[in-house]
Amino acid sequence: MLGVPTYFRDLSVDTNPDPYLHKLIESADVVMPWMVQRFTPLVHLFDAARYEEQVKADLAWCAERHVDYAPCVSPGFSWYNMHHHGKADNAMIYPLNQIPRQKGRFYWNEISGAVQAKAKMLYVAMFDEMDEGTAIFKCSNTTPRRASNYVIMRGCRRITISG
Repeated sequence: MLGVPTYFRDLSVDTNPDPYLHKLIESADVVMPWMVQRFTPLVHLFDAARYEEQVKADLAWCAERHVDYAPCVSPGFSWYNMHHHGKADNAMIYPLNQIPRQKGRFYWNEISGAVQAKAKMLYVAMFDEMDEGTAIFKCSNTTPRRASNYVIMRGCRRITISG
């Protein structure tokens, strides 16, 4: 599996415009574009559709080159946990719920979009990535004793739908 930037096909946006990347991809068995933080309902009203269209186009591009494709899905994103939030930190730069989980709706929409696009496999980012707010593992069913920004969900199914 070869990890590549999201916009590898066009060699644009988050990708170095070096055509050698395409030669590397053609030599791989599976390509997995890192899509975390590239799609958000806060910026683009129809991001679920935009994600699905990206996956469809990537699948077609990869099929022409006989390379399997694993789109990346994530439950949301936030750099909030990674920073100390001292007096020098700007909370606007590292907001809580930068890409909100929406009680699982964001994750479900990405998975559904990839499945609707006919993806045969997925790469889930990430099982235990607490610092970027993408962790899918279950932590607790009890609310922390002090003030918290976490949403407690009974019967959480992130692990179940992840396979």
